[in-house]
Amino acid sequence: MLKKSTIRLPLFVLGGLAAFILTLPVMADTIYTYTGPAYNFCSGAYAGAGCDTHNLTVTFDLTTPLGDNLSGGSTGDLTASEPADIKSWSFTDNTATVNAGNLFSAPSLELDVTTNGSGVITNWVLIAGSATAQLESFGNLTTQSDYTYAAVAGVGQSPQIGSCVSCTGGSWNVQTSTPGVPEPKNVMLIGLGLMAMAAVQRKLRRAA
Repeated sequence: MLKKSTIRLPLFVLGGLAAFILTLPVMADTIYTYTGPAYNFCSGAYAGAGCDTHNLTVTFDLTTPLGDNLSGGSTGDLTASEPADIKSWSFTDNTATVNAGNLFSAPSLELDVTTNGSGVITNWVLIAGSATAQLESFGNLTTQSDYTYAAVAGVGQSPQIGSCVSCTGGSWNVQTSTPGVPEPKNVMLIGLGLMAMAAVQRKLRRAA
């Protein structure tokens, strides 16, 4: 009887540990993507038949989703209030791109949003500048104004080289990315559990 008990206990513990691992929460990111309307004005390098191939796309990846009823300028200014939550971000108009790799300086980035009671973005100010281009979007769910400026020292210079002012058709898409990686504290718990299980197995084998 003692021998059977020695065999069953580790298997029972192993099964319980496996079930626990399967129910662990994982770290999920929330990815917000703004897709603006096609530009209807272009000059300089953007002038010509390909003007409407440009439109502004802004993506930012947050470690936690936006809260409800955020207001712009304070809690809604992600670069000021929650910079640690911004995992990555990118602006592009299909020609110029601004991201963390070529951002001119920290003040050249602004991610300022307003959300409703369901956490949906309703208004926004999005600005990012590199040494050569500044991309901007000012909008709400009704109309949007998007701009590309040639930049000098990270500051946009008029006139803009591409824009769509008081346009419609811009939209937001929200996705949740769920990698199969447990949170660090749960990984530590799993490790401790496995060590404890191994110790129990050794003691039971010796007792047998």
